[in-house]
Amino acid sequence: MEQQSYQCSILVNRPLLEAFAGISQVSSWWANEVKGPSHRLNDQFSVHFGKTWSTFNISEFIPGRKIAWHTIDCHLDLLKNPEEWKNTKIIWELTDAGGKTEIQMTHAGLLPGLECFEDCNKGWDFYVKESLFNFLENQKGLPGSGIMATISVGGKTYSGILFSKDQPAPPVSGDTILIDVKETAVEHVVSAYSAHILDDDFDIHNIRGNYYMLLQSPGGTLLSDLNEVVN
Repeated sequence: MEQQSYQCSILVNRPLLEAFAGISQVSSWWANEVKGPSHRLNDQFSVHFGKTWSTFNISEFIPGRKIAWHTIDCHLDLLKNPEEWKNTKIIWELTDAGGKTEIQMTHAGLLPGLECFEDCNKGWDFYVKESLFNFLENQKGLPGSGIMATISVGGKTYSGILFSKDQPAPPVSGDTILIDVKETAVEHVVSAYSAHILDDDFDIHNIRGNYYMLLQSPGGTLLSDLNEVVN
């Protein structure tokens, strides 16, 4: 049985050409840091999440119908093979749906068995089904600067954001736990050097690992439970 590349689709309340143009506004829904143009055939652009980045060439561009981004280079820093996306292709196909637009996205080459398949699936689900959808519907995309990640403690799994050591901590609200990351399994934190509540005295230069994770504290015993992964 042939393996299937990642696919998803959304239906947005926008005319075809407006939806088509919105996909090309990459910094509005995918990554805060985008370098290079992304609006025409043969444009080259790169998206950056700290040490993780990918560079694309727009190899197909049919207004109102199809866009294809060919991955010409990449460095997925958390993977054993950081070039796992190289020569894969992100394909957008659009169809008019009576004044609305159906968008199908395929990441051709992102296949089961690849190291990042499960985590990249979750990432695309968020950035296409939530961030791009919200951007096209109401101009409120959710582009990222860090990498979505998880950590399991106390029998529960929590979601947070990973930042590389050279990225300053973003503004946060409420009780936020900072985890100095020691080891990861793709986008899952396995062990940490330390964990504490983020405060104004935070100094990025004191981080021992190459990454730190920010995790909104739901209260209770989460901070003490993190002793399970601190060593």
